[in-house]
Amino acid sequence: MSTKIKKPARVLFISSGLGVGGAETMLLCLLEHIDRRLIVPGVISLTGLGAIGPKIQALDIPVEDFGLSRGSNPFPLVSLVRLYRQISSFRPDVVQTWQYHADFLGGISARMAGIKAVGWGIRNSDLSTSSSKLSTRLVMRSCASLSRWIPLRILCCSKVARAIHVRMGYDNNKMIVIPNGFDLARFTPSPEAGISVRDEFHLSKCA
Repeated sequence: MSTKIKKPARVLFISSGLGVGGAETMLLCLLEHIDRRLIVPGVISLTGLGAIGPKIQALDIPVEDFGLSRGSNPFPLVSLVRLYRQISSFRPDVVQTWQYHADFLGGISARMAGIKAVGWGIRNSDLSTSSSKLSTRLVMRSCASLSRWIPLRILCCSKVARAIHVRMGYDNNKMIVIPNGFDLARFTPSPEAGISVRDEFHLSKCA
């Protein structure tokens, strides 16, 4: 009896940007540990490659710069069409967006491309006027209105983030909380590393 080999899923991650930040760092961490036998990843950054983009490229994962300038109109039709074309060229099975602008532009463009498996990513729990720009809050409220139709699931990094966004109008039935994960091995004492450092600085083994 022959066993049908299941093809790996093509997953396209769309991020608002790839500068140094908590969300971007967690995306890098996810891609570092993703099982490439099961998933073929690709990344689109709306606002440049930043510091994280080259690190993702070093993992042999394609990263495209969409070229959207910061402060530009977050609701341009031409951007939706361009992003639709980029998404279509990757031929994804799943589109997973990170942060509000990517949720909005990436979500609509993915649905235009016929992708039903769209997952939004909420990485923020502070929506105060002091920490969020007016344009960002406008995009967030637009996402709240679209949350019943665009995403299949909405992934939140914490219960607090979920509760805040539900109060803002996001569809509670689509919310899933997935806490940030950390590689604890990085914080575990390593005897091998200790020996290496002692040898490098010519220290005794008891130091």
